[in-house]
Amino acid sequence: MKTISLQSLICLFFSLFIFSSCLKDNDGYYDGPATPAAYMTFINAYPENDFLSFDLHAQNSPFPLQYKSYLRPAWGVFTGERKLTITAPSGNSPLIDTVLNIRDSSAYSTFIYGTATNPRFAMTQDRTIQNLGENTGIRFFNLANIEGNVNLVVGNADTAAFANRPMETGASAVQHQLFQPTASGSINLRVMDASGNEIARRDNYTLRKGYYYSIFLTGNASGGNSPLYLGVVYH
Repeated sequence: MKTISLQSLICLFFSLFIFSSCLKDNDGYYDGPATPAAYMTFINAYPENDFLSFDLHAQNSPFPLQYKSYLRPAWGVFTGERKLTITAPSGNSPLIDTVLNIRDSSAYSTFIYGTATNPRFAMTQDRTIQNLGENTGIRFFNLANIEGNVNLVVGNADTAAFANRPMETGASAVQHQLFQPTASGSINLRVMDASGNEIARRDNYTLRKGYYYSIFLTGNASGGNSPLYLGVVYH
């Protein structure tokens, strides 16, 4: 099967959005401008609840999202200043209540993570790599509740592809938002702590050529109901 790159998928997404927005219930045609929209992936890496509610205060919102999962709204997110409120099922106040500045024809990812006393939020802009060729684009985020730095080892490499990563802040996630080219194929992904101990892994994960992946560590170092987990989201 032919793969579709992030750039091609974004182009296809916006062409579908523009086409669909031109159809009306009365079988007529809309002669005005297409509604601007952006491509956005919502990632729930918050281990304190089984699921959260995401509210963009717009049509088709709020929506639930399970822990360790992600959602990409089929018709995108409208542009401009968009309020995002994220709440837990039993919460009296929002975990996150923020305003996103969304630009037309752009791609973004949002992450919620942290603890009940210190929920965290990050947002990245997702850009393609020129001349990716036969490779895959990957990036790594440390979203786990763990002390010290961690390292992500890709495949059978002797050194970490992403080294000395503390728990992300909103600013550091932006610093780490660029995808890095790596060989495609079936590989092992391992996360090591600062002492060289393996703390999470994914075996025989297929990185498809021309695709882009966000790899993230989530969970609690103390274990319990939410042990450390290595998640992968393809874009």
